[in-house]
Amino acid sequence: MLALPGYRLVEQLHRGRFSTVARALCMADDQPVVLKRISDEYPSLELLAQFHHELDQTRRAAGPGVVQVLELVPDHNGLALVFADSGAVSLDRVLQRGRLEIAEVLRIGIELAQALGGVHARGVVHKDVTPANVLVHPQTGGVELIDFHIATSLAREGQPSAPAAQMEGTLAYISPEQSGRMNRAVDRRTDLYSLGATLYHALVGRPPFVAADPMELIHAHLARSPVAPRAVRADVPQALSEIVQKLLAKNPEDRYGSALGLAADLRRALAAFSAGADAPGFALGGQDQPQSFEIPDRLYGRTAQVEQLLGVFDNMLHDGRSALLLVTGRGGIGKSALVAELATPLVARRGRFTVGKFDQLARSQPFSALLGAMEALLRQHLGDREDELARLRTELQEALGPNGQVMLEVLPGLSQIIGPQPEVPALEPGPT
Repeated sequence: MLALPGYRLVEQLHRGRFSTVARALCMADDQPVVLKRISDEYPSLELLAQFHHELDQTRRAAGPGVVQVLELVPDHNGLALVFADSGAVSLDRVLQRGRLEIAEVLRIGIELAQALGGVHARGVVHKDVTPANVLVHPQTGGVELIDFHIATSLAREGQPSAPAAQMEGTLAYISPEQSGRMNRAVDRRTDLYSLGATLYHALVGRPPFVAADPMELIHAHLARSPVAPRAVRADVPQALSEIVQKLLAKNPEDRYGSALGLAADLRRALAAFSAGADAPGFALGGQDQPQSFEIPDRLYGRTAQVEQLLGVFDNMLHDGRSALLLVTGRGGIGKSALVAELATPLVARRGRFTVGKFDQLARSQPFSALLGAMEALLRQHLGDREDELARLRTELQEALGPNGQVMLEVLPGLSQIIGPQPEVPALEPGPT
């Protein structure tokens, strides 16, 4: 690794696909720092912009429990972020030695919840709270949040569906809505889910869900309930187990409304544990006050219609046949909202959900809504396992026969699955 002018490298901490993290000393004053540098010798404009974004979001979130960013400096053809080095170590390194003691998990949880509460109050959602992005100071026990490269300052953010390899966040810790396969916006409660997954890992020695297949992991976040920490580790207090389960609720509305409300419950659980009590069943969320007025994303008054649509889908699965169901009605009465409500239950049943919409600005493009839906579906398939992609490729090639290039003309994304196709012979003009 090339030296950065003005800094003496001490120890490489991590090398990833896009960035390298190392400890260093500033030659001007011997101040210990952590450098985050772009790994690529010729970085893209997108990657350069991402470093500027991380600088801005880290400064916006600055406060107790957040790593201090010092500057962004040129680094050969790229950029380097310079952070103050407090001597803390990442929680994932700590967990490599095994699960933590109950009191230590509670103290880390309290510190982390308080830090997140401050971050959220300053208008930032981290979106990647994981053991790798939590630093723990070995002497003081204090925590620092790091890596704000995908953080957002939007109070609510739509999350498009994308292949697993292109999704933001760390799959083992992402919230269901962060997968883009749930009809819910991403807000600060996504951080609370990821915090719950982090505490679960600290308690039992692994994340809530473990799977080799990325799509299986995403499905678990959407549809499976994790085994309660107390059922995995008998010495976990009942109150702490219930707190973690509440954090891991599928619907954001069922989690804590604020990180500070979570911190209050964790302090109560720690006090009970320190006193030798199990604190079984105190009412959770007693001091939980949402930081802002939240309108739930749930659809009200359409239960019968949703059940009817799901019933058709279930019958189709049972009979093994295809079905077409049309939803009609006047403009503006909520047809799109009704259909969008199917996203979560369909994916939970291992279905796929895709959307296309006719746009008055695209009237000149035939079948624009159908093609848009098919392009979105193709992007989902790109995250499948290679054996599943191979099977789909074979089925498509058999169905298309010599007409593959015809489909590529209107669905360019299909080429990523079936590859280039032979040209179709030009048709001669017919008789007039």
